[in-house]
Amino acid sequence: MTTGTVDYVPAASNVNPTAAMYWTGDALDYYLNPNRGAIPQWGGRFAVMAWKEWLEFDPTTLSDRITAPVRIVTSEQSATPGGAKKFAAGLRAPHDMIWTTGTQFDFYDNPSTVRFAAEHAIEHFKKTLS
Repeated sequence: MTTGTVDYVPAASNVNPTAAMYWTGDALDYYLNPNRGAIPQWGGRFAVMAWKEWLEFDPTTLSDRITAPVRIVTSEQSATPGGAKKFAAGLRAPHDMIWTTGTQFDFYDNPSTVRFAAEHAIEHFKKTLS
């Protein structure tokens, strides 16, 4: 039955096991730290009704539909390096992969990693959009 009410759980927690992302210790520091990702604009909650789509979404099955040139900037320490490789393997569009070092979170707020990715994105867009 549809009630119009959305049930939420915390998006991330190191103390609440009902959270969408639950891990003890500091593994979720990015999401829990107000000096990083835990900003008021985020809200820090997850709609329970989104579990199925979140868990079953597989972008690698869609890569063959992309027609624009693609550049992927990633690392072996990122969240899903295997997924990035699988996505690239399915691309029919011109593409390349730029590899660096750093964890998933380094791509969010580590100045040198973000700068590296941004510089490569700028180079890609200058080349492909001109």
